[in-house]
Amino acid sequence: MKKKTSMLLIAAIAATVLFTQGETEARKAQIPPRPDGPVQNMDVPFPIGVFWIQRADEITDASMEDIKNMNVNFLVPHNGTNSFATHDRVMDFAEAHDLKVMMFDERFNYQFTNNSNPLSEEVLAAPQDIVNHYKGRPGLLGYNIIDEPTGYESIDNVAQVQELFRTYDPEHMTFVNLTGYWDNYNHTGYTKEISGDYARPDSLLGQTFRTQPDEKQITSIQIWLDFNQFKDDERLTMNIWDSSGKKKLIDSSTITAEAAKVFTTFNFDAKVKGNTDYYWEIVHEGGGDSSVGWIVRSKDGENWYPQGTGSVNGTPFNGDFFFFVNSSFYENYVSQWASKNPDMLSFDTYPFSINGGIEQHTYRTLEIVRRQALKHNLDLWSYMQSVGIDALREPDEGEMRYNLYTHLAYGVKGIIYFTYGTPPIPGFHDGLLNSNNEITDKYYYAQQNNADLLQLGETLTQLTSLAVYHTGSTIPEATNRLPAKSAVQPADNNEPYIISYFEHQNGDPYVMIVNRDYDNASEGTFTFKHKPKWIQEISKENGEAVDTDYVRNTGTLTLSFKEGEGILLKLPAGYNLD
Repeated sequence: MKKKTSMLLIAAIAATVLFTQGETEARKAQIPPRPDGPVQNMDVPFPIGVFWIQRADEITDASMEDIKNMNVNFLVPHNGTNSFATHDRVMDFAEAHDLKVMMFDERFNYQFTNNSNPLSEEVLAAPQDIVNHYKGRPGLLGYNIIDEPTGYESIDNVAQVQELFRTYDPEHMTFVNLTGYWDNYNHTGYTKEISGDYARPDSLLGQTFRTQPDEKQITSIQIWLDFNQFKDDERLTMNIWDSSGKKKLIDSSTITAEAAKVFTTFNFDAKVKGNTDYYWEIVHEGGGDSSVGWIVRSKDGENWYPQGTGSVNGTPFNGDFFFFVNSSFYENYVSQWASKNPDMLSFDTYPFSINGGIEQHTYRTLEIVRRQALKHNLDLWSYMQSVGIDALREPDEGEMRYNLYTHLAYGVKGIIYFTYGTPPIPGFHDGLLNSNNEITDKYYYAQQNNADLLQLGETLTQLTSLAVYHTGSTIPEATNRLPAKSAVQPADNNEPYIISYFEHQNGDPYVMIVNRDYDNASEGTFTFKHKPKWIQEISKENGEAVDTDYVRNTGTLTLSFKEGEGILLKLPAGYNLD
């Protein structure tokens, strides 16, 4: 179960994280790739699932037909469906309605896989037992091992379970879903004992480190600190030097209390050489009580980072500070799981805050998971918010459309609605079904979005994301503004759009443009710099490439968008998207 905003749900999830910059070569070893694996063989235009359906004993042909009619093709049942008896009943109805089931067994709950202890004999024996029971069933889609695993040692355990399932059943997928990025609550947790030091004007905290072989620039360094220690007029500066001897200053970055978080990031534009040793140092610039801490580090004798060491006032200690160069706590968590070669990289992020607007880390999550999916050559799946939960508002029609198309613009190739039914848990309200299992308006919004998606899906699933840009008077945190020289330009750069570039597996270029305004429909004119011979739109009616009103002599195309809608465009082979 989920979610960050429901403490009753998260209480079941232990916060356990392990710092991994000093991981062993054995841990780095990747599982052999599966280029023709189960995800590629789903045989659906686009994977569309629902999470939390009715209880197994409440399911009827009519209730299953409602799910099917929403243009869904698989189920992630939960809601007490976690045993042979309950799954058998769900699968009976699913098979009768041509739906697949991502099964979950109670032997794989958090107490077994979500910690750093060796797996129990019960867990190690369960995959073969489960496979023997389900393997021949046509309703089986795959094995849902765990939702939001915590920590890197936990991820090693989950990967071990994944491989057991693959050994006994290579034809069906395994499924693991990661949490999104959160400042003050990460399912990436922490199990190591920690220590820390205070940054003061007379106490300089430093760390030597080595760049990656292909690293040419440092854009960020993230540390862990107690941000509550920051006073309004205090400032911390991080300097990057050529060495601990500090002969040449490479770059500096200063933060104030306003920018301080649990995992605080210093931003740089530092040119560096690959596989080269450098030194960062934190300087307290005065103000407040002249003390900010803890800055988290290892206990003495704990070697978190083999390529360097921490120091106070230039004197090394036998340990390391907590830090990530050009990365973050969360990205390392995602990368750690992606390196285990899962069948897809699945994640969740729920954007609709009760206070209005979009939760601030929605796009930071999207940027990171997209980057890691491309790096590890994985399909990207995501959950769609369709329920209200505590601090999250219930999405309306435009917001649900926006949620879908923003994720598609980042290369997502499979979705799951969270939730279909409304969990009987305080804080949850009005899913696609309400608490009385009655269809809500959001059911029909999702039904239409899914119908469109099934038409676009055959094309979308064959695209590789090349770039994602934003326009608008302001753009979301952690995203990239559309370059002035980019191949596609809106007539008004103050209008909020996402402009994404893709390449089809046959080499053809595609562009998706999304109206980032979920409250208002819009019409926008776009100039295609190289004036292609033609521009076609992938139809939401039949999936075909159809002609548009593109004006070739001016290179312009005018498009009309519903609230939050995206439009997928095909361009001639060889068109340059640079």
